[in-house]
Amino acid sequence: MVNIKKNQIKPIFIAEVGQNHQGSLKKALEYVRVFSKLGAHIIKFQNRNNKYLFSTEAFKKDYFSVNSFAKTYGKHREKLELSYKDLKKIKFECKKNGVEFMSTPFDEPSVELLKKLKLNFVKISSFEIGNLPFINLIGKKFKTVFISTGGANIDQIKQSIKILRKNKVKIILMHCVSIYPTPAKKTMLDTIAFYKDKFGCPVGFSDHSSDISLAIGSVALGANVIEKHFTVSDKWPGPDIPISLTPKKFKLMVESCKEVFDAKGIRKNVLKEEIPVTKFAFASVVTIKDISIREKFTEKNLWVKRPGTGKIPAKEIFKIFGKRSTKNLKKDKFLGYLDFK
Repeated sequence: MVNIKKNQIKPIFIAEVGQNHQGSLKKALEYVRVFSKLGAHIIKFQNRNNKYLFSTEAFKKDYFSVNSFAKTYGKHREKLELSYKDLKKIKFECKKNGVEFMSTPFDEPSVELLKKLKLNFVKISSFEIGNLPFINLIGKKFKTVFISTGGANIDQIKQSIKILRKNKVKIILMHCVSIYPTPAKKTMLDTIAFYKDKFGCPVGFSDHSSDISLAIGSVALGANVIEKHFTVSDKWPGPDIPISLTPKKFKLMVESCKEVFDAKGIRKNVLKEEIPVTKFAFASVVTIKDISIREKFTEKNLWVKRPGTGKIPAKEIFKIFGKRSTKNLKKDKFLGYLDFK
């Protein structure tokens, strides 16, 4: 099982299928096989019991869209659902490919369905922030929960976290902006550090931008998890396709995020690899003209030059000014501690 900690060693990557599988088990399995090999740790889907979730009026409403799979909204949604049998096969395929299977339930029957599948964790969507009865139900069923924060204010987030903690749930909070696609100026990535400090839990970034730069930047700012929509083909229909990464882009995002993570850290000492360079690049104290015995050292006869292999480093020169030479010294001689008093 993927173990996510506030200060974990490496970022975790969630590849969000959503309903880009178009209701096709074959496509869903292809997603698992392709993206498990590109660095994803978790492959995420969505589940809805549409007749339970939507009103009769909404279910029967005409639905005209370039991304429509049926003439009414309900039938459109039904076309995009996978059966319990399908989900079992997807979970098995995830296990076979070394990744975790996760899903977002949007209603109570879907929670029960995912519980029946014995998932290690689920995700609460941004749309459910503040839906305390629903969050409480999930908290009673699952012990590790991802929760997105798009469109939520701080009080809604506090209340939702309180309910989950009451149920002793491990929480991974996902910073999210519910604009599709999200422009950079609206992303507010500093929220990641703010949430970590305020709530004391791992914080990820659910990225709805149309490229990978913001996800990469979020790692530098402390994101423990990156969630990104993806697709095998950007030519397929679907409302999430414009914000979904193709395999090539997803792989580049993973590699770039790992590189940024490896670049993090605080400098406290000189690295051993730097020593050969600094010895040449740094400077030592050197005479810049012939100096007679007992002559006083000043800026006119003493300065610093490369390499830094002399006995007296450049930083010591101010302590030597005003002292006198103990011997005759030739121009361009590295000064030693016995050369003055």
